[in-house]
Amino acid sequence: MFGHGEERPFTTDRYFYYYRRLRRAFLGFQRDWSLDSPPDPGLDRSWGRWEKTADLILARSDHLSRVANISRGQVRRLEEAGVGTLTALAGSGLDTRNRSSS
Repeated sequence: MFGHGEERPFTTDRYFYYYRRLRRAFLGFQRDWSLDSPPDPGLDRSWGRWEKTADLILARSDHLSRVANISRGQVRRLEEAGVGTLTALAGSGLDTRNRSSS
């Protein structure tokens, strides 16, 4: 039901395989969960009611996702280059300016 009270039918066969894939991913996540290896909050921004906790984790870990407007791809490339924290980035001497205008 939509917010204005309208209902629309959806046929199960159109969404069944999507549901199965989503269910499989969810169950896999639950199966592999470990307190020793929590999910990285730097990989997403949809924390909902866990926002304060995620911010605290990111601050404690000096996470690169705290750089303004940085993308996940940029974080991944920096980590692959051995730059895994904000402190490491600041001390790296890397020229991080966008050179696309050159």
